[in-house]
Amino acid sequence: LSSRYMSQSKHTEARELMCSGALLFFSHGQQNSAADLSMLVLEALEKAEVEVADELLENLAKLFSLMDPNSPERVAFVSRALKWSSGGSGKLGHPRLHQLLALTLWK
Repeated sequence: LSSRYMSQSKHTEARELMCSGALLFFSHGQQNSAADLSMLVLEALEKAEVEVADELLENLAKLFSLMDPNSPERVAFVSRALKWSSGGSGKLGHPRLHQLLALTLWK
């Protein structure tokens, strides 16, 4: 369903569907499926060239916080999220995202 939305340029709907699906999988302990959907959320943000917004940063931080700290997907997710949040300008990522991720790591 998400790929159908993406092909129809319904990026917001696809992103929301994948994010809610990832949260559902996390709540049922399905780490791998949740991580896959989390990566697809980032793919939707990249393809749609979505501007950084606080709500999106908080959603990404929430997904990150639910990932298994020892999973390789978590490293890939955070790297890709920071790259997206930098806007492709070569910066190190949006400061708010750094703050949200740091709070998760600190807890």
